[in-house]
Amino acid sequence: MDSTREIYERSIEAGKLANCPFCDCDQDGGILLMQTGDHLLWWVECGNCGSEGPKEKEKRRAIKSWNYRKEKNRNEKRWNKRLEDQLKQAVAIIEELRKK
Repeated sequence: MDSTREIYERSIEAGKLANCPFCDCDQDGGILLMQTGDHLLWWVECGNCGSEGPKEKEKRRAIKSWNYRKEKNRNEKRWNKRLEDQLKQAVAIIEELRKK
């Protein structure tokens, strides 16, 4: 069975782009791999919301940077949700203590 890392690396090799980390647009909806006219820089751009990934000297690195950004954003959303839930629990405890 392949590890998540191996699947991730294969998707980069195949040029598969993750959905936009901001609007969740996919390749069919306008995620584009861009390059300068002289082919010195590559980046990924969302045609829907206009966000851009980091500019890189290699196509593979541009894809990897974009896909990492999506994964990082997903992890941040999970972390923020956990913090929000903990904050709600703390507020509920404080409200209960105030009633006593």
